[in-house]
Amino acid sequence: KRERPPFLADKAPLAIAVDLSPTMNAIDVTPTRLERAKLKIKALLAQRDGGRTALYAYAGSVHMVLPLTDDAALLQTFVDALQTRIMPVPGKDTALAVQRIAQALDREPVPGTILLMTDGVENSAIQALRGKRQRTQLVVLAIGTAQGAASTVTGTAQGAVGHVRNQAGGATSGLSGTASGAGSAAGSFQGSLGQLAASGSGAANGAGM
Repeated sequence: KRERPPFLADKAPLAIAVDLSPTMNAIDVTPTRLERAKLKIKALLAQRDGGRTALYAYAGSVHMVLPLTDDAALLQTFVDALQTRIMPVPGKDTALAVQRIAQALDREPVPGTILLMTDGVENSAIQALRGKRQRTQLVVLAIGTAQGAASTVTGTAQGAVGHVRNQAGGATSGLSGTASGAGSAAGSFQGSLGQLAASGSGAANGAGM
């Protein structure tokens, strides 16, 4: 019998961090990368069995949208409202997002998980993601395709999941043994959860999702 991923456990706090940089408006997955991420979150919340979940948004800055709660309906309402245009600081600072969220989870009585929903990790963040975290597991679920696509906002081609994979040095499951990365194979969200469960903190195959 396959073990459930740790972030599906009732008592394990989960912080979902959604990348709201402009590239998340790209349409290489339908309807957009951001909307696809929202669908994945909805599927995840349905499996959390009332587990406490927090919601964060990040781009050039990071913001807590909703603190840890077991109210899945409330979480979904806030998830549905996420848009790239709401972020006050342009760019992407993944390292800052992970640092701030890990600090918040460290105050919890039991270890938690950070789930990054993103289409790429910038080079400057790779070392920070490799850093050891005593209590917090890091999982990256990549949204998009390596080929990229035009953005619904800019109309220009936007790079995608290949940036996560290549810049992180292959499938980034090697990040300190606690961080998980996006592989290149397409697959269903259920499949990704299964791989995470099988490896404890293994790579989520999010490309093309």
